[in-house]
Amino acid sequence: MGRLTLIPRRPTGRVVGAGQLISNTYPLIGFGPELNPDPFFGNPGLWTFGVGWSIDQNTAKVDGLQVGTSHLEIGSLLEPETLYRMEVSFPAISAGLLRQAAGGDGVGEWQSAPILNLVEFLNTGSGVTALRVTGDLNAIGDCTFLSCRKVLNP
Repeated sequence: MGRLTLIPRRPTGRVVGAGQLISNTYPLIGFGPELNPDPFFGNPGLWTFGVGWSIDQNTAKVDGLQVGTSHLEIGSLLEPETLYRMEVSFPAISAGLLRQAAGGDGVGEWQSAPILNLVEFLNTGSGVTALRVTGDLNAIGDCTFLSCRKVLNP
């Protein structure tokens, strides 16, 4: 069973006169279960490797030997016209740029320094979508986590 993460949003409510009860409600945003079947890179057999990519000791690595943009990807079933949140951890980037992607589209900005990056995106495709870690021509770096969850109550 997945874990539900709740994050409070801005309060809503109304301003009332002196002496009256002010009632603020906090709508909650939540996230559904993890949709990446291997978010911590523990089962290399589930992944499709582009040139230069490998998985070793729960870390995805790109070595700079790729001849162009290269991907490490895994399939996940995403609903069309649905908001998702992707989280990625790049603890080491020593050259080039890395980013996360869903399908053929990059959903995060290219990163050149270690980062924990969170992005939300609207899935416009249907069926199985590739969750990707992408490296550019010169990328050398590590990824230790790639998560994708449906946003509940957006």
